[in-house]
Amino acid sequence: MSTINRRLPVIGHVWSFTRDPLAFLTRCRADEQRVTTLDFAVTRGILLHQPDDIERLCVDRDKTLLKPIWLTTPSVLRLLGRGMVNADGAEWRLQHATAAQSFSPSAIDKVIPTFLALGQSCLGELPTGTDINISELMRRTTLSYVMTFVFGSCDLGIAEQLTPHFNHLMNRFRSKSSFLGLRDVVLPLPPGPKDRQSARVLRSIVRDAVLRQITLGASNPLCTDLNAAANTEHGLETVCEQLLSLLAAGHDSSALTLGWCCFELARHPNLLDTMRREWAASNLSDSAPDQFDTTRLPITLGVIKEALRLYPPIWIMGRKASRSFDFDGISVSAGDHIIASQWMTHRDPKLFSQPDEFDVSRWLSPRSESIEKYAWFPFGGGHRVCIGYRFAITEMIIILYLFFSKYNLRITCDTMPPVASMTLRPLDDIIGRLSPN
Repeated sequence: MSTINRRLPVIGHVWSFTRDPLAFLTRCRADEQRVTTLDFAVTRGILLHQPDDIERLCVDRDKTLLKPIWLTTPSVLRLLGRGMVNADGAEWRLQHATAAQSFSPSAIDKVIPTFLALGQSCLGELPTGTDINISELMRRTTLSYVMTFVFGSCDLGIAEQLTPHFNHLMNRFRSKSSFLGLRDVVLPLPPGPKDRQSARVLRSIVRDAVLRQITLGASNPLCTDLNAAANTEHGLETVCEQLLSLLAAGHDSSALTLGWCCFELARHPNLLDTMRREWAASNLSDSAPDQFDTTRLPITLGVIKEALRLYPPIWIMGRKASRSFDFDGISVSAGDHIIASQWMTHRDPKLFSQPDEFDVSRWLSPRSESIEKYAWFPFGGGHRVCIGYRFAITEMIIILYLFFSKYNLRITCDTMPPVASMTLRPLDDIIGRLSPN
């Protein structure tokens, strides 16, 4: 462990970590150890450095390991609800089995025409010649996409209502002094009036949408039987919490990645031109949904992959040991957290040449074949890999196509440092000026 990462009495590494998590992790990586042992006061952390250990965490021991403590704090539950993001055991298996078919490749392909039409509504008539908030635009757009996928349709007015309340609850995690819910683990703070109001509004809107579907006799593809759920207040509440989790987690990560894609494409106009030529060669158009195949769009997919490498929305993940066991020579006690950091691994110079550079060519054949498995894991891995990763990739390809087919973008700043909060976010919202393409 680097001496810069000071371990203090009682609180251990909490202060050193939370004051600047990304710098802390970078120093840990520089130590070139297999693991780093961390003292977080209320729990011990075992930080993994190597891709084969990360694979073992995701694949080999996933039945021994539970979701981390920070995903079950009150402030996280107010934002994310009780869904697949923080469920475990039989509850997680039931939710996953319920949703799995809806996230299959064939199911995603069926919604592409709807997504193309929705994208025109969200992105078709944007103001040019004046500054607009790209980050906010992407949040509204991805929320509309997830709402359409979850409920079968989207009222853009409802998406506008939801966005500020999601943003308010997320603001609790946007301070550098708050690592996910660690502040609430070490020193629980009661919610403020606006926190409670936003949580109530979000659940009220989701509940009304579910009840509307039941009244109309519609079947939500992500719930096995809404009519049965409506028979009891508890059942309806459970469904609403699961859908809230999908809405919150499903739109924010994609919006962040799209914001970073826009930022980097504005900084690399030659790359944008190359991507547009790929679209022309693949005959992409709003009326040809079958052309949106990732195998035909390696450069566009590479832009997204590189954004996810440099700026992974989920920049750290962990699992809590349910019992003591040996992790390939590492002694793990019950209650310990085994941690892997996408930020730390994705920028490791031993795994990626010029790791701090935005270089899409690393994802093109044959160069991509040398990337080690689990050197890149923005969606996690194992059977708990993010269930919506196909949805997210498809959604982002469509939005990038619709946006950059119509507009050029000039960003008002040359640099934008990422900040680690609940997710990896730009220090400020990305502001840009559009002009017709």
